[in-house]
Amino acid sequence: HTAPSRIGEVKVRVPPPPVQRQIAGILSAYDDLIENNLRRIRILEEMARALYREWFAHFRFPGHETVPRVASSLGPIPHGWEATTIGRVFTTTLGGTPSREKAKYWQDGTVPWINSGKVNDLRITEPSELITELALEKSAAKLMPRGTTVLAITGATLGQVSYLEIDTTANQSVVGITDKSGGLSEWLYLMFKERIHEIIQHASGGAQQHINKEVVNDVQIVIPSAEYTSRFKNVVAPMFRQLATHIFKTQNLRRTRDLLVPRLLSGQTNLTS
Repeated sequence: HTAPSRIGEVKVRVPPPPVQRQIAGILSAYDDLIENNLRRIRILEEMARALYREWFAHFRFPGHETVPRVASSLGPIPHGWEATTIGRVFTTTLGGTPSREKAKYWQDGTVPWINSGKVNDLRITEPSELITELALEKSAAKLMPRGTTVLAITGATLGQVSYLEIDTTANQSVVGITDKSGGLSEWLYLMFKERIHEIIQHASGGAQQHINKEVVNDVQIVIPSAEYTSRFKNVVAPMFRQLATHIFKTQNLRRTRDLLVPRLLSGQTNLTS
């Protein structure tokens, strides 16, 4: 092992100042593009969440003045809307982890699998690991389609909510909620983002450190009428597509920048040509 006191004696190759400035300029351009994308991602997410709150939390959707309220189990709701529960309308899926002791479940895997830490990401665009088709067939892991809302239901990530941009399986600390029709996929995600802490507190009384699939199924919701489901989808789906595009672009920019750094510093990439 190298003693800390000798680190200062290590010789490194430092490019001359003009080359340093060229390298800094190239990397700064990448950083600027990444920051611009991140800013657009934040704005799109905030816009979608604000629109959800306006239409579905405050019932101030376009034309709300002419839509009468009717009594329901959840209080007065717009006429034509439905008070129900998640489990009655949507498909919920609990994740599972294939046995680590069985190499045939993991070696040369091709099926995406995520751990609950991935739910910290705003959108899930790549797996934590890959499992095999045999693991998918023989274990508790189940494939959740792109457009599924995923919740972390225990541990340090409890209460995190994300949205799948890929088809993937997940571990047992993740529950996925899927709208098979696709008409309410974005609405589902935004609803859980808005209400997840309320759901956790209601389910656990503020003390229990996990929720489960049954708790998710029992969440009470008000489903908008077909007209407003469609209108909301038409406005919000393009925002989701743009946001995902910016996330994929940002990932590619970061990979390219990180690959470029050692080439620039080692002189493999000629800056004078």
